[in-house]
Amino acid sequence: MVRNLSIFPDNCSGCRACELACAYHHSDYFNRKTSSIQIKRNEKKGKFEIILHNDPIEERFACDKCINEKEPLCAKFCLKGAITYDPEGE
Repeated sequence: MVRNLSIFPDNCSGCRACELACAYHHSDYFNRKTSSIQIKRNEKKGKFEIILHNDPIEERFACDKCINEKEPLCAKFCLKGAITYDPEGE
């Protein structure tokens, strides 16, 4: 099953709720270092970059798009619409 996530970094406010939700999905605790999503701030531009890791890197888990959840938690908890999920795209 393919779960369609769309990323809109211009909408990101840097709250990092997506990182925390993702980390909890993988390990049942809130540790942004284990999240499949990484939010980076570009200080010069004042904008955020959203990185989705599809392969495990160091402590980070590979994104499984929350396969056991009704919808990917990063999209569910993104209040600004920086990460969205389209269930019709499955």
